[in-house]
Amino acid sequence: MSIKIPLNNNSNFKLADEFIVITILLSPNLISLILQLWMNLERPLIYYDYFFLLPLICFSVNIYLIWFLFIVIIFSDITYSLSKLFLFNYNEFLSTFKFFENYNLSNNQVLLLICCLAVIFFMLYVLKKLKPKLKKDKRIIKFFLIAISIIYVLDFANGSTKINTKLTQTFYDGNIASLTSKPLLDFIINVNVTVKEPQLNKKQSVTFEVFKNDSSGNQLLILIESFGLLKNVNDKKNIEKIISENFKRNHWKIKWGITSFEGSTTRAELRELLNSSGDYKYYIHKKSINSIFDIKKKQGYNTIAAHSYNGSMFERNLWWKNLGINQMFFGETLQEKYAYKLSLNSESPFISIQDEFTFDFLQNESKKYSKCFSYLLTVNSHLPFNDNNFIGTNYKLPFGNNSGNLTEANAQMQRIISFLGYVAQELDSTRFQKVLIVGDHMPPFNAKNLRLLYENKYVPYCYVYK
Repeated sequence: MSIKIPLNNNSNFKLADEFIVITILLSPNLISLILQLWMNLERPLIYYDYFFLLPLICFSVNIYLIWFLFIVIIFSDITYSLSKLFLFNYNEFLSTFKFFENYNLSNNQVLLLICCLAVIFFMLYVLKKLKPKLKKDKRIIKFFLIAISIIYVLDFANGSTKINTKLTQTFYDGNIASLTSKPLLDFIINVNVTVKEPQLNKKQSVTFEVFKNDSSGNQLLILIESFGLLKNVNDKKNIEKIISENFKRNHWKIKWGITSFEGSTTRAELRELLNSSGDYKYYIHKKSINSIFDIKKKQGYNTIAAHSYNGSMFERNLWWKNLGINQMFFGETLQEKYAYKLSLNSESPFISIQDEFTFDFLQNESKKYSKCFSYLLTVNSHLPFNDNNFIGTNYKLPFGNNSGNLTEANAQMQRIISFLGYVAQELDSTRFQKVLIVGDHMPPFNAKNLRLLYENKYVPYCYVYK
């Protein structure tokens, strides 16, 4: 039996409305694919985004639906631009808002609840229109509503990370609920979704290459925020020369190389600290068994880690302790301990401890142990950047023949050079004999001409030793 919807000139329920609603409700996988393709467009592309509304207007689609899509597009463009600025993806960016983390709902649960309510509303609307002619079709409608409700119940049971039951294990993979509610909302919300275990990289990270099989002397890993690899060969050599001369002047040897990168700082941490790729959230509840800290502890090292910013940022105060780190220090700890001696860095929106101070603190802590492996995560070179602090500095860096305003690029690179110059000057060979300095990702400038200065797949590293 089929449902025939009466359409006439007086009906407010138009064919376009019917087609769009059915497509949205019954084709989540197709819509998810379209959304993923749309999300890969570079933002803001207002002519792609907002012209999508034109055919809806031409087909006289319900005005409320048009306004809804218009608001979604605006929200998506704004959040996408912000997430690209910090090299996050949507999931990572929106999960930083604690509002979303107060609820134990997965993407699938939220999606299916919306779909279930929308289907019920749609079917009730159809029922109202067709009530005089329902007859046997009423059974089909009931069956459809029951099926959707069952799917929602199943998905609700398997979608929450907080529910650990046999039902969860049985229905988690390959079930009809997952197929029906493929996470359409991944690009909008990420609330405690089940996280897969990070996968080992096929090629060893440079940290593992340098330190994994070396158990001699105290060692330090420094992950530099937004330290990217310049495309222009002369620019690259110029930066390397300035940094190298500072270390050689203080009787250190230095070797340069490049390593691949993908995604945000947390992904770079997984790359260097665990030789893995994936989501850091896995380690909020799981202990690592093969991080560089685990390896070093087996070699007799005490392990220390410090970050110039707050430990709550990306929940490092939770998952770092599961990586085999004996002692952790964050910006708020240092502020509390050295309240009257600290000057905060305000060169970016991430008001934090000066990276130089954090380096000094970490180096001093290392003297307490005969063998120490330390890790420093910087933050002061994070974008967006205030270049007013760099007026009158000694470094005037040429960026080849590239056109456009390079003030922000110069200021950001000057900050990195300044910090590494300080490290070169203050590095104590009695406390650290070997230091590896690695970039986490390219600087995510908003301006395209500045992004084009950098390689989008590789970052530099330098190995400093006696």
